[in-house]
Amino acid sequence: MQQENTHTFTVEDNESNIRADIAISRHFSEILNRSTLKKDLQWLKINDVLSKISTVVKSGDDLVFSILKAPAFEKVEPEDIPLDIIYEDESILVINKPIGMTVHPAAGHFSGTLVNALLYHCSNLPQLDELRPGIVHRLDKDTSGLMVCVKTQKALTVLSNDFKDRKIIKKYQAIVKGRLSSRAGLIETPIGRMPSNRKKFTVTENGKPSKTGYKVLKEYYDYSLLEIDLYTGRTHQIRVHLSSINHPVAGDPIYSRRNPMTDKLCLASVFLSFKHPESGKEMEFSLPLPTHMNNLLEKLNSTFL
Repeated sequence: MQQENTHTFTVEDNESNIRADIAISRHFSEILNRSTLKKDLQWLKINDVLSKISTVVKSGDDLVFSILKAPAFEKVEPEDIPLDIIYEDESILVINKPIGMTVHPAAGHFSGTLVNALLYHCSNLPQLDELRPGIVHRLDKDTSGLMVCVKTQKALTVLSNDFKDRKIIKKYQAIVKGRLSSRAGLIETPIGRMPSNRKKFTVTENGKPSKTGYKVLKEYYDYSLLEIDLYTGRTHQIRVHLSSINHPVAGDPIYSRRNPMTDKLCLASVFLSFKHPESGKEMEFSLPLPTHMNNLLEKLNSTFL
Protein backbone atom coordinates (compact mmCIF):
# COMPACT_ATOMS: atom_id res chain seq x y z
CA MET A 1 0.00 0.00 0.00
CA GLN A 2 1.40 3.36 -1.02
CA GLN A 3 1.86 6.04 1.64
CA GLU A 4 1.13 9.73 1.41
CA ASN A 5 3.61 12.61 1.57
CA THR A 6 2.33 15.89 3.03
CA HIS A 7 3.68 19.32 2.07
CA THR A 8 2.84 22.84 3.20
CA PHE A 9 3.67 26.38 2.09
CA THR A 10 2.36 29.96 2.08
CA VAL A 11 1.58 31.64 -1.23
CA GLU A 12 3.93 34.53 -2.03
CA ASP A 13 3.02 37.76 -3.86
CA ASN A 14 4.32 36.53 -7.21
CA GLU A 15 2.28 33.30 -6.88
CA SER A 16 -0.99 35.16 -6.29
CA ASN A 17 -4.04 34.98 -8.59
CA ILE A 18 -3.08 31.70 -10.25
CA ARG A 19 -4.47 28.17 -9.95
CA ALA A 20 -3.37 26.16 -6.94
CA ASP A 21 -1.81 23.42 -9.09
CA ILE A 22 0.33 25.99 -10.91
CA ALA A 23 1.42 27.60 -7.64
CA ILE A 24 2.28 24.21 -6.14
CA SER A 25 4.24 23.00 -9.17
CA ARG A 26 6.24 26.24 -9.21
CA HIS A 27 6.96 26.15 -5.49
CA PHE A 28 7.99 22.49 -5.48
CA SER A 29 9.48 22.43 -8.97
CA GLU A 30 12.42 20.25 -7.89
CA ILE A 31 10.17 17.30 -7.02
CA LEU A 32 6.78 17.96 -8.68
CA ASN A 33 5.22 18.96 -11.96
CA ARG A 34 1.54 19.51 -12.80
CA SER A 35 1.07 16.11 -14.41
CA THR A 36 2.47 14.30 -11.34
CA LEU A 37 0.33 16.48 -9.09
CA LYS A 38 -2.81 15.71 -11.05
CA LYS A 39 -2.09 11.97 -10.94
CA ASP A 40 -0.95 11.60 -7.32
CA LEU A 41 -2.74 14.37 -5.37
CA GLN A 42 -4.82 12.91 -2.54
CA TRP A 43 -6.21 16.11 -1.05
CA LEU A 44 -5.61 19.85 -0.86
CA LYS A 45 -6.54 22.32 1.85
CA ILE A 46 -6.41 26.08 1.37
CA ASN A 47 -6.63 27.93 4.69
CA ASP A 48 -7.84 24.67 6.30
CA VAL A 49 -10.65 24.21 3.75
CA LEU A 50 -10.66 21.20 1.38
CA SER A 51 -10.28 22.65 -2.10
CA LYS A 52 -9.87 21.75 -5.77
CA ILE A 53 -6.52 22.16 -7.51
CA SER A 54 -8.20 24.55 -9.94
CA THR A 55 -8.93 27.01 -7.11
CA VAL A 56 -7.27 30.40 -7.61
CA VAL A 57 -4.98 31.22 -4.70
CA LYS A 58 -4.02 34.60 -3.24
CA SER A 59 -0.93 35.93 -1.52
CA GLY A 60 -0.84 34.76 2.10
CA ASP A 61 -2.99 31.67 1.55
CA ASP A 62 -1.77 28.64 3.49
CA LEU A 63 -1.72 25.45 1.39
CA VAL A 64 -1.41 21.93 2.73
CA PHE A 65 -1.61 19.00 0.33
CA SER A 66 -0.83 15.30 0.21
CA ILE A 67 0.46 13.23 -2.68
CA LEU A 68 1.31 9.57 -3.01
CA LYS A 69 4.96 8.94 -2.31
CA ALA A 70 7.06 8.06 -5.31
CA PRO A 71 8.81 4.71 -4.68
CA ALA A 72 12.24 6.34 -4.72
CA PHE A 73 11.16 8.76 -2.00
CA GLU A 74 9.50 6.28 0.38
CA LYS A 75 12.46 6.46 2.74
CA VAL A 76 15.51 8.69 2.87
CA GLU A 77 18.30 6.47 4.15
CA PRO A 78 21.04 7.54 6.61
CA GLU A 79 24.50 7.38 5.05
CA ASP A 80 27.89 7.50 6.74
CA ILE A 81 29.10 10.68 5.05
CA PRO A 82 31.58 12.86 7.00
CA LEU A 83 30.31 16.28 8.05
CA ASP A 84 32.52 19.33 8.61
CA ILE A 85 30.77 20.54 11.78
CA ILE A 86 31.62 24.10 12.83
CA TYR A 87 29.28 24.18 15.86
CA GLU A 88 26.77 21.83 17.47
CA ASP A 89 24.49 21.78 20.51
CA GLU A 90 21.20 20.08 21.40
CA SER A 91 19.16 22.29 19.04
CA ILE A 92 21.27 23.13 16.02
CA LEU A 93 24.40 22.35 14.11
CA VAL A 94 26.33 24.63 11.77
CA ILE A 95 28.25 22.92 9.00
CA ASN A 96 30.62 23.77 6.19
CA LYS A 97 28.90 22.16 3.18
CA PRO A 98 31.44 20.97 0.62
CA ILE A 99 31.25 21.88 -3.03
CA GLY A 100 29.42 19.21 -5.04
CA MET A 101 27.08 18.05 -2.26
CA THR A 102 23.33 18.29 -2.90
CA VAL A 103 21.41 19.46 0.17
CA HIS A 104 18.35 17.21 0.00
CA PRO A 105 17.02 14.32 -2.13
CA ALA A 106 15.34 15.28 -5.39
CA ALA A 107 14.99 13.83 -8.85
CA GLY A 108 18.34 12.29 -9.77
CA HIS A 109 19.85 12.75 -6.30
CA PHE A 110 18.49 10.11 -3.92
CA SER A 111 21.71 9.50 -1.98
CA GLY A 112 24.92 11.26 -1.08
CA THR A 113 23.03 14.36 0.06
CA LEU A 114 23.44 16.46 3.17
CA VAL A 115 20.13 15.03 4.46
CA ASN A 116 21.51 11.48 4.19
CA ALA A 117 24.54 12.56 6.20
CA LEU A 118 22.44 14.39 8.81
CA LEU A 119 20.21 11.35 9.37
CA TYR A 120 23.29 9.25 10.11
CA HIS A 121 24.66 11.88 12.51
CA CYS A 122 21.27 12.65 14.17
CA SER A 123 18.77 9.84 13.78
CA ASN A 124 15.64 11.80 14.73
CA LEU A 125 15.30 15.14 12.95
CA PRO A 126 12.31 17.52 12.65
CA GLN A 127 10.98 18.20 9.18
CA LEU A 128 8.76 20.50 7.17
CA ASP A 129 8.44 17.71 4.61
CA GLU A 130 9.79 14.18 4.45
CA LEU A 131 12.57 14.90 1.97
CA ARG A 132 14.17 17.67 4.04
CA PRO A 133 14.56 16.64 7.70
CA GLY A 134 16.75 19.09 9.58
CA ILE A 135 16.82 21.59 6.71
CA VAL A 136 15.69 25.23 7.04
CA HIS A 137 17.61 26.71 4.09
CA ARG A 138 19.82 25.47 1.30
CA LEU A 139 22.89 26.09 -0.81
CA ASP A 140 23.27 25.16 -4.47
CA LYS A 141 25.10 21.89 -5.09
CA ASP A 142 28.16 23.69 -6.44
CA THR A 143 28.25 26.31 -3.66
CA SER A 144 30.25 25.56 -0.53
CA GLY A 145 30.12 27.10 2.93
CA LEU A 146 28.06 27.76 6.03
CA MET A 147 24.64 26.25 6.66
CA VAL A 148 22.62 25.95 9.86
CA CYS A 149 20.62 22.73 10.36
CA VAL A 150 18.09 21.96 13.11
CA LYS A 151 17.69 19.08 15.55
CA THR A 152 14.47 20.04 17.38
CA GLN A 153 10.95 21.05 16.40
CA LYS A 154 11.32 24.40 18.16
CA ALA A 155 14.52 25.16 16.27
CA LEU A 156 12.80 24.22 13.02
CA THR A 157 9.86 26.54 13.71
CA VAL A 158 11.90 29.49 14.98
CA LEU A 159 14.61 29.45 12.32
CA SER A 160 12.15 28.75 9.49
CA ASN A 161 10.21 31.85 10.54
CA ASP A 162 13.42 33.88 10.91
CA PHE A 163 14.49 32.93 7.38
CA LYS A 164 11.03 33.81 6.09
CA ASP A 165 11.12 37.17 7.89
CA ARG A 166 14.67 37.92 6.61
CA LYS A 167 16.09 38.10 10.14
CA ILE A 168 19.07 35.89 9.34
CA ILE A 169 22.17 37.47 7.84
CA LYS A 170 24.05 35.55 5.15
CA LYS A 171 27.12 36.81 3.32
CA TYR A 172 28.89 35.22 0.39
CA GLN A 173 32.07 35.86 -1.50
CA ALA A 174 32.46 35.29 -5.22
CA ILE A 175 35.13 35.71 -7.86
CA VAL A 176 33.52 37.10 -11.00
CA LYS A 177 34.67 37.85 -14.52
CA GLY A 178 35.48 41.47 -15.27
CA ARG A 179 35.52 44.71 -13.30
CA LEU A 180 32.23 46.19 -12.15
CA SER A 181 31.35 49.79 -13.01
CA SER A 182 30.51 50.64 -9.39
CA ARG A 183 32.19 49.56 -6.16
CA ALA A 184 28.85 48.55 -4.60
CA GLY A 185 25.30 48.10 -5.78
CA LEU A 186 21.98 46.27 -5.72
CA ILE A 187 20.52 43.96 -8.36
CA GLU A 188 16.73 43.87 -8.08
CA THR A 189 15.31 41.89 -10.97
CA PRO A 190 12.82 38.99 -10.76
CA ILE A 191 14.07 35.45 -11.34
CA GLY A 192 12.14 32.52 -12.82
CA ARG A 193 12.71 29.25 -14.62
CA MET A 194 13.92 29.39 -18.19
CA PRO A 195 11.08 28.11 -20.42
CA SER A 196 13.47 26.33 -22.78
CA ASN A 197 15.40 24.61 -19.98
CA ARG A 198 13.54 23.98 -16.71
CA LYS A 199 16.78 23.26 -14.83
CA LYS A 200 18.07 26.78 -15.49
CA PHE A 201 16.89 30.13 -14.19
CA THR A 202 16.86 33.57 -15.75
CA VAL A 203 15.85 37.16 -15.15
CA THR A 204 12.23 37.48 -16.27
CA GLU A 205 9.38 39.87 -15.52
CA ASN A 206 7.19 36.88 -14.58
CA GLY A 207 9.68 35.59 -12.01
CA LYS A 208 9.87 35.91 -8.22
CA PRO A 209 11.07 39.22 -6.73
CA SER A 210 14.81 38.88 -6.07
CA LYS A 211 17.36 41.21 -4.49
CA THR A 212 21.15 40.82 -4.34
CA GLY A 213 23.64 43.32 -2.92
CA TYR A 214 27.34 43.35 -3.78
CA LYS A 215 30.54 45.14 -2.77
CA VAL A 216 33.89 44.95 -4.56
CA LEU A 217 36.61 43.73 -2.18
CA LYS A 218 39.49 43.56 -4.67
CA GLU A 219 40.06 43.92 -8.39
CA TYR A 220 42.41 41.98 -10.61
CA TYR A 221 43.26 42.29 -14.32
CA ASP A 222 39.92 41.00 -15.55
CA TYR A 223 38.35 39.58 -12.39
CA SER A 224 36.83 40.93 -9.17
CA LEU A 225 36.39 39.51 -5.68
CA LEU A 226 32.96 40.42 -4.34
CA GLU A 227 31.17 40.30 -1.00
CA ILE A 228 27.51 39.50 -1.57
CA ASP A 229 24.41 39.99 0.55
CA LEU A 230 21.28 37.96 -0.18
CA TYR A 231 17.98 39.65 0.61
CA THR A 232 15.91 36.89 -1.00
CA GLY A 233 16.65 33.20 -1.45
CA ARG A 234 15.93 32.15 -5.01
CA THR A 235 17.56 29.11 -6.56
CA HIS A 236 20.81 30.12 -8.32
CA GLN A 237 20.04 33.76 -7.40
CA ILE A 238 23.59 35.08 -7.07
CA ARG A 239 24.72 33.28 -10.20
CA VAL A 240 21.77 34.44 -12.30
CA HIS A 241 21.94 38.05 -11.11
CA LEU A 242 25.69 38.40 -11.68
CA SER A 243 25.45 36.73 -15.08
CA SER A 244 22.61 39.12 -16.00
CA ILE A 245 24.94 42.12 -15.54
CA ASN A 246 27.69 40.42 -17.58
CA HIS A 247 29.86 39.47 -14.59
CA PRO A 248 29.32 35.72 -14.24
CA VAL A 249 30.83 33.78 -11.36
CA ALA A 250 34.13 32.22 -12.37
CA GLY A 251 33.85 28.50 -12.99
CA ASP A 252 30.06 28.53 -13.27
CA PRO A 253 29.18 25.52 -15.47
CA ILE A 254 25.64 26.75 -16.16
CA TYR A 255 25.61 30.54 -16.46
CA SER A 256 29.07 31.21 -17.89
CA ARG A 257 31.33 30.05 -20.66
CA ARG A 258 34.10 27.60 -19.79
CA ASN A 259 36.79 29.36 -17.79
CA PRO A 260 40.41 28.30 -18.42
CA MET A 261 41.42 29.58 -14.97
CA THR A 262 39.15 27.27 -12.94
CA ASP A 263 36.66 24.45 -13.36
CA LYS A 264 34.95 24.94 -9.97
CA LEU A 265 32.28 27.46 -9.03
CA CYS A 266 33.95 30.32 -7.17
CA LEU A 267 31.10 31.12 -4.80
CA ALA A 268 31.06 30.41 -1.06
CA SER A 269 28.86 31.14 1.96
CA VAL A 270 31.38 32.72 4.35
CA PHE A 271 29.29 34.43 7.06
CA LEU A 272 26.10 33.46 8.91
CA SER A 273 24.42 35.30 11.78
CA PHE A 274 21.18 34.42 13.60
CA LYS A 275 19.62 34.30 17.06
CA HIS A 276 19.79 30.93 18.77
CA PRO A 277 16.28 29.38 18.66
CA GLU A 278 16.41 28.42 22.35
CA SER A 279 18.49 31.05 24.17
CA GLY A 280 18.01 34.01 21.83
CA LYS A 281 21.77 34.56 21.91
CA GLU A 282 23.26 36.16 18.80
CA MET A 283 25.30 33.53 16.94
CA GLU A 284 27.92 34.46 14.35
CA PHE A 285 30.03 32.16 12.20
CA SER A 286 32.59 32.88 9.50
CA LEU A 287 34.81 30.82 7.23
CA PRO A 288 37.88 31.56 5.11
CA LEU A 289 37.57 31.11 1.38
CA PRO A 290 37.72 27.48 0.19
CA THR A 291 40.96 26.18 -1.27
CA HIS A 292 39.91 26.35 -4.93
CA MET A 293 39.01 30.06 -4.61
CA ASN A 294 42.26 30.90 -2.82
CA ASN A 295 44.15 29.02 -5.53
CA LEU A 296 42.49 31.12 -8.23
CA LEU A 297 43.27 34.36 -6.38
CA GLU A 298 46.91 33.33 -6.06
CA LYS A 299 46.96 32.49 -9.75
CA LEU A 300 45.47 35.88 -10.62
CA ASN A 301 48.00 37.67 -8.38
CA SER A 302 50.96 35.88 -9.96
CA THR A 303 49.70 36.06 -13.55
CA PHE A 304 48.64 39.69 -13.69
CA LEU A 305 51.20 41.50 -11.54
